[in-house]
Amino acid sequence: KTFQTTMAARVTGQMKLITAEQAASVPKLILYRRLIRTAQRYPSVKRPVILEEIRLSFRENKDIEDPEIIRQRVEHGLNAIKMMAPWSNLDTNSSSWTVNV
Repeated sequence: KTFQTTMAARVTGQMKLITAEQAASVPKLILYRRLIRTAQRYPSVKRPVILEEIRLSFRENKDIEDPEIIRQRVEHGLNAIKMMAPWSNLDTNSSSWTVNV
């Protein structure tokens, strides 16, 4: 399993694995929502900037039709989720935080 296949399956809510090439078919709205939700829980003083960059990136790239560029952008988004996810599920009421990466 590659990260892209596992994450793409998670993003789409499907249990089957998909290849990195099929990442271009990941519904963009679902990817966008997952990125926004993950970033909203990401513990960083730069959270507002991260959220705005996600929104701006999707607006700027909404008209791209080249499948290779779309695949690259989707993989970038999936990698961003991978990077933020371990930190986005911390219990803020807990006195002990642990992150498994």
